[in-house]
Amino acid sequence: MDSPDYLRLKDQLASAKTINEKWRFLYLLGRRADRSVFFFVDNEPAGSKLESPAGQIYWEISADDLLAFDKKAPLTSGPATDRWGTWISAMVPLIDPDAGDLVAVLGLDYAAHDWKRMLLQASLPPILLTLCMTAILVIGSALFARRDRLAGSSPDKYRYLQPTLVVATVGLFLSIAASWLAQEKEAHARRNAFQQLASDRTAAIVNVFHTLHDIELEALVRFIKSSEVVSPAEFRD
Repeated sequence: MDSPDYLRLKDQLASAKTINEKWRFLYLLGRRADRSVFFFVDNEPAGSKLESPAGQIYWEISADDLLAFDKKAPLTSGPATDRWGTWISAMVPLIDPDAGDLVAVLGLDYAAHDWKRMLLQASLPPILLTLCMTAILVIGSALFARRDRLAGSSPDKYRYLQPTLVVATVGLFLSIAASWLAQEKEAHARRNAFQQLASDRTAAIVNVFHTLHDIELEALVRFIKSSEVVSPAEFRD
């Protein structure tokens, strides 16, 4: 637990957690031959009361989360409760690209109450739009019925006032709803475009690092190994 690799992974997970303030825990899980699941490392500072130190058994892991080990496929599960709280969890298997073996599972916990609040906030606008439209239709129907009951007793100049108001209100409401939907669609498209652009840029950076490691540094190592003495001019070349 004092090894530089372990501490570096803890720092990396802690840094990744800052991407989204709603993320609570990030961790790497492994599974022993007896199928018990344990923690390799998590994002909590060393010595924290909420830390899951290396080797700690994760007794509360749900049957859904175990599918990430069995099927080697990413999944989202929950809400499920453990000793730390109630969570919506994402599990992503990390596979050895050469051997195809499961190395570990990357887990991410999102507080269930925050998840439900996010879903409620997302569903609230269409619910309110539906309720408003229903209220307009109910009130409009009542006004039409009232007009029919009072037919002949009201001046002719008011005969078409109520239908006109109902139609104008419905039209205004539909215009507002259409504007809101168009804005939401535009925002969604903008987010997708940004994510695609960020992914493309990131992929290029990752490719540079892979090239640097797999080709350039490897070539330099082999060059130096093949020569007992490397002059400054050779090194620069």
